Amino acid sequence: MNTITVDLFEYKKGSSPDILEALPGPCLAICFYHAKSKSGYMGLMPLPQSSRMWNELITVVTDEHKPGELEVTLTGMSINPEFEDAKDVRQGRVYIEDFLRKHKFTNVKKRYSNSILGRLTHFELSTGKVVLKYR
Repeated sequence: MNTITVDLFEYKKGSSPDILEALPGPCLAICFYHAKSKSGYMGLMPLPQSSRMWNELITVVTDEHKPGELEVTLTGMSINPEFEDAKDVRQGRVYIEDFLRKHKFTNVKKRYSNSILGRLTHFELSTGKVVLKYR
């Protein structure tokens, strides 16, 4: 089993028994899982500035699988309204959720952490399970 770290401004692919991990903080981690092949992608992008990167990731994923065949999980920190960039982060998340709907992704889950501490997004490709862990 390999643990593959996904850093900011990148996405990576893995298959069972690999694990994909990222520390999203105020950014957004997105996990795409294909249950039949037990494979998936994880991307870690800032919001809302990275629409070109989101487009690239969606293109790569949909070249391989139909959107309806994939489970999608979005993770990141909950938005603190006192943060200076809270409005931008909220708008970025709405943009990504709308973007996924527009591209016909129907199985989308949101798992935002209420903690101010960093939470690791841990994506197990053997099961498709996305777990938020304290780092």
